[in-house]
Amino acid sequence: MGLPRDELKEVLLHCAANNIRVAGIAGAGGLGMLDLYEEVDRRIPLKGRRWVLEHVYVLSPRDIERIVVRGDSYMTVSGPVNIPGAWIITNQTITPTGQPFTGPPPPACLTPTDSEQPCYAALDQLHLRQRVTYQPADRYWTFQWYETAILLTLAAGLAALSTWRVRRLRLS
Repeated sequence: MGLPRDELKEVLLHCAANNIRVAGIAGAGGLGMLDLYEEVDRRIPLKGRRWVLEHVYVLSPRDIERIVVRGDSYMTVSGPVNIPGAWIITNQTITPTGQPFTGPPPPACLTPTDSEQPCYAALDQLHLRQRVTYQPADRYWTFQWYETAILLTLAAGLAALSTWRVRRLRLS
């Protein structure tokens, strides 16, 4: 459920006053966080604080304008990745020059429809690509064994150092 709106606003004001970075989740159609960000910004300017609003699924042109009006705002867009069992490390939509795509998204992507094809076609016209960094599922146990070996080595080293230190203190 989360905090009631008034309490959440007070928490956000406290974070802004103490320069604490905030990452809010909007979710499907839940732009109430954007409303709260705007209210906080009117009392304590958020410019330069790098507050984040994540998981915004559908934006109207007005919502984009509200986000961009913050001055130092930018938007990243990323598509879903379907690599079964993979550990996704990064997922970025990039321009032909290799820079992250910061919007605005094409109008075809702003209108909810039954098909995603118009949005994909519009993104294709911008020549965008998706850069995904991941580790495949078959490396899971390899990483587990590496991590175990590293931790056991560190534990053995710490035990040896402790033993050496205790013996040295006893002798003096």
